[in-house]
Amino acid sequence: MYYYGVKLHALAFRRENRIPFPEEIQITPASVNDLTVFKEVWSTKEDRIFFGDKIYQNKEFFSDFEKEKNSV
Repeated sequence: MYYYGVKLHALAFRRENRIPFPEEIQITPASVNDLTVFKEVWSTKEDRIFFGDKIYQNKEFFSDFEKEKNSV
């Protein structure tokens, strides 16, 4: 599959009954894998609960991430 353009990646705080409040926004080439962006940019975040789609199913990485950063 080929991609052209860019992707917008957003890390946001959940707010009940409102749209999420953005904490960080990243723009990458469309060909960059979402999990790669997470690992490079947001894997230092501690004490968080992350929600994402199935691209983030990497049990080994997230098991270590949970132990080291108390984030899931």
